[in-house]
Amino acid sequence: MEIPRHLFLFNMAPASTLQTSAAQENRHITTQLQSNGFMLDMSDKRLGWLTPTDPRLPTEALREIFGKQGYLFLKGLIPAESALEQRRHFFESYQGTTLLEPGTTPEQGIFSGEDPDAHSDLQINFYHKTTASVYDFAKRDDFLKFCQQSALREFLLKFFGEEPFLYTRKIIRYNLPREEHSTAVHIDRTFLRDASPNLVSAWIPLGPATVEMGSLMYLEGSHTIGIDMEEDWKQVNRDLPHEEKINPYNVNMGEGGAIGKDAPAIAEKYDRRWLVADYEPGDVVLHTPYLIHSACQNQDTDMTIRLSTDLRFQPASETISQRWLNDWAIGDKL
Repeated sequence: MEIPRHLFLFNMAPASTLQTSAAQENRHITTQLQSNGFMLDMSDKRLGWLTPTDPRLPTEALREIFGKQGYLFLKGLIPAESALEQRRHFFESYQGTTLLEPGTTPEQGIFSGEDPDAHSDLQINFYHKTTASVYDFAKRDDFLKFCQQSALREFLLKFFGEEPFLYTRKIIRYNLPREEHSTAVHIDRTFLRDASPNLVSAWIPLGPATVEMGSLMYLEGSHTIGIDMEEDWKQVNRDLPHEEKINPYNVNMGEGGAIGKDAPAIAEKYDRRWLVADYEPGDVVLHTPYLIHSACQNQDTDMTIRLSTDLRFQPASETISQRWLNDWAIGDKL
């Protein structure tokens, strides 16, 4: 098995990271967190905070932290206004629908609480207006410029040590308050098996994304588990045709290519904590394709819609997934 070069660093102690802020130390989550209807264990044994890393650290230090944690939580890596601008643009396309609360601004992104069926695409369970869909937004020129902005590109150029390659397929997610579903537990490698193992996922909040809004969460130190999972699946799939081997929905895979929906049970199984964060505009999380992650349901009392994008980058000189060279489209299942 080809092991990603950054993952040779598992046993190294992480270099200096940003100190946990006083606000985070005193942060008390009063909401009972849920994920796909399952109640998370809120004890210190099963729930913790992501550790932020200063993006200005030397490259080798950043790689050490990435290898140890499986992620880099980069505070303020990109201009906050660039993320908020995309939030405005996205929700402006829904003006004239019942999605947003009357009297609020697109940048606020406040859900009206109205029946969202008029905006639903049952195939993927994310709500959008048919004539201004998330798929179309992901192909807009201004959104592409956002994904290719210099702050992100220059960081990845330094991190990879070569030109970063951005995949064509870019995902937009928005999570409405009171929805009963959320992102299932999974690893990204399942969906990009024909890509370089040195690929990284970039999760970028487009606006605020507090814990209560259903922010992304990572199973602590689970990137080693993810490598073992994919190795097991590789053996199980070994007799399938090539296209089926790399298919995240082949006969040997779970529903939707996921590990499962019961996030609390998975934390118990591996005796790990789910790590959460209050993400702000300008933050970026980079994680390995083997790191197990999921999300909570949006339970924000102010009815704020959580909006985010998922991008995939890798060193340009390495093997590129052919599946992800196409635009995101209805029915492609990622």
